[in-house]
Amino acid sequence: MVTTRSGDKSQAATRQKGPPTKTGDKRSHSKTAHSRDTDTLASDQKKPKASDNKEDHVSAEDVPDNTSESASKIPQSKVRQLIAKYGELPLSDTELAEPGKPTPDTILALLLNAMLSSTRISHALAAKTVATVIKAGYHKLGVLKKSTWEERTQVLTEGGYTHYREKTATMMGELAELIEDKYGGDLNSILKTAGEDRTKIRAELKRIKGLGDVGIDIFFDTAQHVWPCLAPFLDPRSAKTAEAVGIGSDVQQLWDAVSREPEQMCRLAAALTKISSAAGALSGLKINSDRLAETLHHTCQWGAAHSGPTETGMKRLALSEDDAHVRRWFANEVRKLDCELTVDQMGNMFAKRAGSLGSPAPMTAMGSHLDTQPRGGRFDGILGVVAAIEVLRTLKENGFRTGFDVGIVNWTNEEGARFPKSMMGSGVWAGEIPVKEAWGLADVFDPSATMISELNKYGFVGDILCSSDASTGHPLGAHFELHIEQGPILEESGKRIGAVQGAQAYRWLTFTVVGRDAHTGTTPFRSRKDPLLAAAKMIASSNAIAKKLGALASTGIIKIPASSSTNTIASSAGFTLDIRHPDDEIVAQVQEQCLESFGNIAKEDGKGVELSWTLDTDSRAVKFDKDCIQAVEHAANAMVGPDGWLPLTSGAGHDSVYTSKRCPTAMIFVPCKDGVSHHPEEYCSPEDW
Repeated sequence: MVTTRSGDKSQAATRQKGPPTKTGDKRSHSKTAHSRDTDTLASDQKKPKASDNKEDHVSAEDVPDNTSESASKIPQSKVRQLIAKYGELPLSDTELAEPGKPTPDTILALLLNAMLSSTRISHALAAKTVATVIKAGYHKLGVLKKSTWEERTQVLTEGGYTHYREKTATMMGELAELIEDKYGGDLNSILKTAGEDRTKIRAELKRIKGLGDVGIDIFFDTAQHVWPCLAPFLDPRSAKTAEAVGIGSDVQQLWDAVSREPEQMCRLAAALTKISSAAGALSGLKINSDRLAETLHHTCQWGAAHSGPTETGMKRLALSEDDAHVRRWFANEVRKLDCELTVDQMGNMFAKRAGSLGSPAPMTAMGSHLDTQPRGGRFDGILGVVAAIEVLRTLKENGFRTGFDVGIVNWTNEEGARFPKSMMGSGVWAGEIPVKEAWGLADVFDPSATMISELNKYGFVGDILCSSDASTGHPLGAHFELHIEQGPILEESGKRIGAVQGAQAYRWLTFTVVGRDAHTGTTPFRSRKDPLLAAAKMIASSNAIAKKLGALASTGIIKIPASSSTNTIASSAGFTLDIRHPDDEIVAQVQEQCLESFGNIAKEDGKGVELSWTLDTDSRAVKFDKDCIQAVEHAANAMVGPDGWLPLTSGAGHDSVYTSKRCPTAMIFVPCKDGVSHHPEEYCSPEDW
């Protein structure tokens, strides 16, 4: 077990009582001071709330299911369970001969582990490097002394330790000289020099270049079984994790819970490190933005259209030939990233990368869509999917494995441009749209094709039901969606990130107005049944009603018979109406007033016309999960600072609207140029990815 820590500074302090507990918080409240000079959380450090614990990768069975316990009643069974499940002895997974004995080799190996693990690299990469260093024999002082700087650099390179290898190779050489000259070839001499006093041991270790407070914390965590005078010890992050998993962070009482056995305390520290290390290691990882841009544009070879000044237009309708091509590319790409691919009966594609803990908990997904509007751009939806692929690439190339399963979802027919129901794949998955209704929808451009016929045509009717139910479908533990804003607010305010709080309500309706075709030159106004004129007045009326109520009403499609001509009054006219507002009640009011107004218009002119309508989509306003939103906001603060992001409500519908009904969900918006979307000139700068 190799531990990784970065950024936490240890301070000697007695346990302080945390902030007031809110409903749902589960924390220990002991005021007992440590009986020894025990290093733990600084007294001014904020205690975590239950809502902060997602990033700790704590499995479901390790999360407390009761109200706050007193630290004086630490659940010993819980402590034993954590040790049994996660508490490997440090370096027991390497070629170190005696990881449980205080031999000179073991102490040097633990010190090298602390030195290498305290830099800003991933936990997995540190583990790989330490194992490589031990395999090379550098935990043996004689081998380390004889090695050259070039040889040490090469070994570090083989372990994947590239960012700091030259400096670290130098420090390893200096460490060998220090051990030989000051400690007689055995770091165990430090115990005699310091009189087994931990404060003095820390002072001695600070003499070693490359071993600051974080590195010393790691050494204390991992060496307390071979140097019992260090026990009991928990570094600050492990103490936070102990609080999060419900065993309290009072080190003295945890020491009692392990029967004051140094090896058990060491194993407990290792267990807590394993639970929390995944989230901590992520902070040092960065995606390759150039590769992301290259991938995005590569996928847009399938469906490229409408070339203009920016040449970014797209026409990749759901389940078209181009969509089938990009879906096959997606399948191949995620398999390269060690993902298990599952396709459901709606063609939704779930790529799962297994976590290290082997937990049965559903995966945390990054999801969006690869289909576009008939005259669209290459960032709406597409960015969210390829960015998720880049995240998994970054994890793989850094040797990083999350504790729990993570993955990607490519949702089918989000746009609703070919089969006229938006977010269809996610809607069926959430149980909001019947699968047979979805399968039966006809292609708006070619009614002979249906959703199910095209799914079958391209082989995307999967083996599992389209459902969030764990027994029949593919459940998700959480869903995060990166998306362009599709509006101007971020760009106009100079912000780089939108932390989306929810999505406004919207309804889609289709109206059909039937009149009578007649000659335009011989039919007076009083005798006309002009459906197109009536439709135009209705559209204008909807605009006025929406403005009055502070809502939005838009018409995107107008249809008249193909047989219509310049000098013929059309026999019928059809149009769509899209109503939006953050309040469900306002949307309902707009619809009600429009129907009343449209009915009056249908009677007004000439002989009147017949009006009928259908409600195609009714999407209620949603609020996203507060913990997921908080995770986005924390990340935004870390990346761009508190002045670089805004809380926003999505004006558009997204797959996340439906996923929010079945799992914790949040969205991340990035700016798009001039707020333009659903247009060939849609653009999002790589600087904002």
